[in-house]
Amino acid sequence: PSHGNLKFCLSDGEAIAANSVIVSYNSPVIDKLTTELLQTSLDVQDFTREVVQNFIESCYSGEPQNISKDNFRGMNKMSTVFEVSWLVDKCFEFLNSVDLGAYEDQLFVVKEALWVSTILKKMRLIDMTIKKFSQAITKSETFFLREFLCDFPARTQVELNFVMKIAGDPEGIILESLIANFERNSNKLDANSRYLLKNINAFPCSKKNNALYLKLVNCLETVNISCEEDCGLVLQLFKHYASRDPKEILHESVAITKFKLPNLFQNGDILQQFYFVETLKASPIECNSLMIT
Repeated sequence: PSHGNLKFCLSDGEAIAANSVIVSYNSPVIDKLTTELLQTSLDVQDFTREVVQNFIESCYSGEPQNISKDNFRGMNKMSTVFEVSWLVDKCFEFLNSVDLGAYEDQLFVVKEALWVSTILKKMRLIDMTIKKFSQAITKSETFFLREFLCDFPARTQVELNFVMKIAGDPEGIILESLIANFERNSNKLDANSRYLLKNINAFPCSKKNNALYLKLVNCLETVNISCEEDCGLVLQLFKHYASRDPKEILHESVAITKFKLPNLFQNGDILQQFYFVETLKASPIECNSLMIT
């Protein structure tokens, strides 16, 4: 075949010519398209000219060409789509080589790993990123998590799940995030707050986080909780906190008096539907004010 017998068609209407034999040698996908389906052009409108050119040059040389932070996503995606396994490995090595010393670099690694797992359905980069963070010093990890969660309401559930995986103390990070969010957005239990409250039970309650639990309880005093679901989530939180030592917690005057249930729930009748109320009945709370019988 001639040198330019395969056209890579770009979004601007132009095309880059390549030798089908050389490219097919690297890509079983392109090999099938050109030899079995006899295609002479490929639609690559999802990729920039730079990425396509680098991809072709990489296939020609057998070495990755100019992988950078700016083109990593495109190079990794194109290598994955056309199943150029050795180039996918080189993209992996590039991301793994990024130093986590600065927040911008940490954010880059995390966002790319999350994008690949969400869009390309590949978990390899997620596993690598978790490992990188576990090897990083605790100070860097904690700094990243706090910065990353500053925009807590805007984070996706996929991002929140990832945060819980890389956190050395996921319970503490969850509590800090909830507290910061309630302090910024008082009287509001948003979707992400609900999601974290639902998942906090997945982690053992640690005594070192007692102060955070009590601070969160204080924040919840200002939250308008009127529906059954939200009521259940808050009770679940308190039950989880009390689970480490129910007798000790239930008789701690600070924990009980600060958790002002009458102020939290507009309708005390909702409490009747939750098993944990049985535990509360044995506590020093004034049950009559809650309509608990």
